[in-house]
Amino acid sequence: MLLIGTTDLRRTRDRGDFRCPQCRQLQPYRLKSVRPFLTLYFIPTIPMGAVQHYVECDECRQAFEPAVLEIDPSTAVHLEQQQFHQEVMNVAVLTVVADGEITEAEIKSLGHVAELLFGEPADREDLGRMCAAATQVGYKAHNYLRSVVPRWDRDQKYLAMKAIFMAASAEGDLTPEQLEALVAVQRTLGLSEEDFQSAIEEALAIADQYDR
Repeated sequence: MLLIGTTDLRRTRDRGDFRCPQCRQLQPYRLKSVRPFLTLYFIPTIPMGAVQHYVECDECRQAFEPAVLEIDPSTAVHLEQQQFHQEVMNVAVLTVVADGEITEAEIKSLGHVAELLFGEPADREDLGRMCAAATQVGYKAHNYLRSVVPRWDRDQKYLAMKAIFMAASAEGDLTPEQLEALVAVQRTLGLSEEDFQSAIEEALAIADQYDR
């Protein structure tokens, strides 16, 4: 009886260092090739497809397109910062609209967050559209946060907490829904009670300074 099957043959073609998109820091990598083969008695005999290449991070073992090696490290850092800022703004918006409503003061507060904490002025119309869309979708802030927070370090989590509280407290007291969303965000971020309180105090100080 013939034993026929398939297998992927993998080979390391090159090694070096790159800025890993997952680890967000310089890591060693391996440029690998993979090609499917037909096996006869477990021995690769006939190639069944084209050779494909990918980059594997030695630390996190994630695979990336070879084009990742062409990205300048400084450019990668800038893109990662922009991505982080957008992710925080998304969480802030979802927290603000947790009560199903959006006010002009809350939209302005989101704009202040973008400008004061991230140095990126936000268009009022864009923020309004984001809030309107988030209200219709009804997605929970902490559910979205779970998908992005693994990429954040401790300092980013702390900054995110400040930004989210600043946005949600635009009108002074938080609504019960906003407070519930904020507590869920804190738990998802994994911040201690001490860090949580410190972030809120700093956010209030920044907001007070801006109001002056």
